[in-house]
Amino acid sequence: MNSQLIKLIFTNCLLILSLAFVNAQNITEYDLTLEQGNFQKVGKGECQVTDKVLTSRDAYASIGSADWKNYRFSFEAMVPQTEEQVQIWFGFREQGRNERYLVGIKGGLQNDIEIGRMGLMGDDAFLGIRNLDFEPQTGVWYTVSVEVCKDRIRIFLNNEQLPRIDVTDKNSSLLPMGKIALGGSWIKTHFRNLKVSELPSDYLQSMDVVEYSYYLSEKEKEEKRIKERNAYEVVVVTDIAQARTEVSLDGNWLFKPGYQIKNEQQAIDGATTDTDWHIMDVPNFWNPSRIWNHGETFMEERFPKGASDTYFQNETDRCTNYTFDYTKTSIGWYRHWIDLPASIQGKHLELSFDAVSTVSEVYVNGTMAGSHIGMFGQFNVDVTDLVKPGKNVIVVKVMRDFVEDKGDGDKITTIAVTVEVTNQMLTDLPHGFFRDSPSGIWQPVKLVITDPVIIEDVYIKPNLQGADIELTVKNHSKQKSTFTVSTAINSQENGILLYADDATIKHELAPGEKRTVKYAVSGIHPKLWSPSSPN
Repeated sequence: MNSQLIKLIFTNCLLILSLAFVNAQNITEYDLTLEQGNFQKVGKGECQVTDKVLTSRDAYASIGSADWKNYRFSFEAMVPQTEEQVQIWFGFREQGRNERYLVGIKGGLQNDIEIGRMGLMGDDAFLGIRNLDFEPQTGVWYTVSVEVCKDRIRIFLNNEQLPRIDVTDKNSSLLPMGKIALGGSWIKTHFRNLKVSELPSDYLQSMDVVEYSYYLSEKEKEEKRIKERNAYEVVVVTDIAQARTEVSLDGNWLFKPGYQIKNEQQAIDGATTDTDWHIMDVPNFWNPSRIWNHGETFMEERFPKGASDTYFQNETDRCTNYTFDYTKTSIGWYRHWIDLPASIQGKHLELSFDAVSTVSEVYVNGTMAGSHIGMFGQFNVDVTDLVKPGKNVIVVKVMRDFVEDKGDGDKITTIAVTVEVTNQMLTDLPHGFFRDSPSGIWQPVKLVITDPVIIEDVYIKPNLQGADIELTVKNHSKQKSTFTVSTAINSQENGILLYADDATIKHELAPGEKRTVKYAVSGIHPKLWSPSSPN
């Protein structure tokens, strides 16, 4: 081998090493002009460059070197107005289609940004999701910047000072280096102005984790509490129907968490001021409601989040922006003021709760009126003797836990088919599909005003010519009462009277007596149901 050939081989080897070094390390200011041919297309969809703008759909562009480790990159992205919603997807440390970090900026029904790691052999991991405080729009260019250094990842939007996501991947060694990936959405997306630069390995070491947040500060929470409290309105009842009046009590109630109550009697007593109370919407939970169905888990949280990342995060956001600390609230006190007219005299009044979770005590004007245990059952509280014309205060104490000391509540005790059964599931009250004991007046509430003798239940067993009917009637008065029953059946379609009878039999009830009256109606010839005529 002559010296000239040796020199040529040596020169080529140096050139190859030099190029490898540039691709792997020297990315101090690597301006990627996004020209056709300087990237690898991954996927069978569209991925091409026109006038230095990359357009992708159902494919992505793999750009740079598989040896890139710690770097910052930025780009602009836009979904054209011809598309139905914004779905901007990209990745980094890409080693192949199934090995990369993946980020999505989502509009439409979701409006959030999320990040995950794709890996082989079950190494996938969901790393985080953050709701956006704006709705991404089609036809708008958004600036995205990413810093990835060792195991830490920061994602910025629109040149903001704080990252929208700042997470640490404890298993980053599974993807320590790789290329940049632009695209991958099923929706057409444009990319331009991609830039990448190298970062020192200790670049993020001394930086605190502080994310962009629209959660309220303590000062903002107090300002919100005062504003909401000043807007609270007493429920005023003016008109009462002769037989039955239902007053919805849904809406804003006064609320105070148990950790802010020093004297329970003062919470019950309407004479105690409540200007420092919070506002809670009813029906609702004061803490996040989450399912315990099988599904993906949310990072290292102990409860499965199910299929919807966005719903999970929305519940966290809802409760975090309450004007109190929901994480410290195991007991909640509710108050509502009702102004009643003089015409309630001689009437029967009941508070009807569709459901309260989990243990509740109801007080009216400082006196205990009733209680209930259980998350799902409806219960009624007779308040006839406790209310008066004018202003009345209803107080509901709601306790989250039936068992105060669960002790290893999350410890798995057994398996029911495929479901892990914990101590809490065995010892506490049923919570159905919910996890983490969601608490509060979570179903509608109403005040029912009737005559003392009322129909409490109706059971109708229809047949082709009529029906068997059972009426349960109770006398809530303190004196003997009589009643008769008359029946009228009208067509729902046009209001035509189908059946009517006169009340002929009198029934007598002693004070407090409840009786079920049974009778039948016949001779009715309704239109029958069929698929062609669903009457």
